[in-house]
Amino acid sequence: MRASELMELRIGCRLPLEEPVPGFTRYRIASKVVEGQPLGGTDDEWVVIEQVHRAIGLAEQLHEDPGHGALLLSRFSFTVRYRWFRNWVNSQAGQ
Repeated sequence: MRASELMELRIGCRLPLEEPVPGFTRYRIASKVVEGQPLGGTDDEWVVIEQVHRAIGLAEQLHEDPGHGALLLSRFSFTVRYRWFRNWVNSQAGQ
């Protein structure tokens, strides 16, 4: 998922587990694709591994405002974080 799609995750985004084939479980989450889409984005679903599904559940439990539909993650700028990381890698400490 892109950073913009991660920022669209909301409390309750974990979808019910599916078992398309006996013995195999499908873990899904719902979010929105926003890049290149009309204003507001387009609903989409992702199939994820069990650990991601569980991690999102834990983040929901730890959320300060666990109301259904609240943003799960805060807004963040990947560009700024990437710049900080790049500067660290190119510094004495990063070498």
